[in-house]
Amino acid sequence: MAIAIRNANQMRTLIHTLASDFVDANIAFRLNRDLIDASEQYNQELHQSWTFWTLTVQAHLDAAIFHICRLFDQKPNVLGLRGFLETVRANLHLFTPERFRERLADRQGAEELRANPPLLVREALDRDIAYAKRDSNERVDRLIDVRHNYYVHRNAARVLGAVLVSDEDLLTIEDIGELLRGGMEIVNRYSNVFNANTYSVQMVGRDDYEYVLEAIREKLQQYRAQIAEQCRAAGVEPPEV
Repeated sequence: MAIAIRNANQMRTLIHTLASDFVDANIAFRLNRDLIDASEQYNQELHQSWTFWTLTVQAHLDAAIFHICRLFDQKPNVLGLRGFLETVRANLHLFTPERFRERLADRQGAEELRANPPLLVREALDRDIAYAKRDSNERVDRLIDVRHNYYVHRNAARVLGAVLVSDEDLLTIEDIGELLRGGMEIVNRYSNVFNANTYSVQMVGRDDYEYVLEAIREKLQQYRAQIAEQCRAAGVEPPEV
């Protein structure tokens, strides 16, 4: 079942809302991975406030997973990837070259786009719908299982150990990264066909955490220099750090 829409403006709203959700999820996931990767270079700095950083790293991962739980919701009439694609299939008339040219009629510098509009390929749409469904994408199947048993509802039988959880049931970092990558690629495909617009998952200030960690490093260096000076003044060899 597709989402009931009345016009192209409502399709544009669906595209923008869904794409923005995927962008937010990708940013949260990327920041989680960046902080994990930074743990080797800034190990001592992170340990100055380990509780804060541990909770921060986990919060970004949880945010990404909560997003994809919603984005891959299997009800076709809600705004998840599957519902969106079913809506595209039910409204192919909005994705024709003629409608594309109408939407870009007043866009400056779009002459080449109007002359050679991107085309919606039905076979690609079928593949994309299959990607979004749990019965044809094993990763989505495990995501929905985690969603139903942990993130949205806590399965009491699993908590009590009546139902064992195997490694095959778990959602891996690779699974999360692939679903975010694949979903973003799909949404951008139809956004491009609709009005020649794509969304970036790059965020200005993505590495702001490095300024914080560098400030902590500088403070530690100043503190150690003070300790060393005090040790030498007392005739004691400064401790090795």
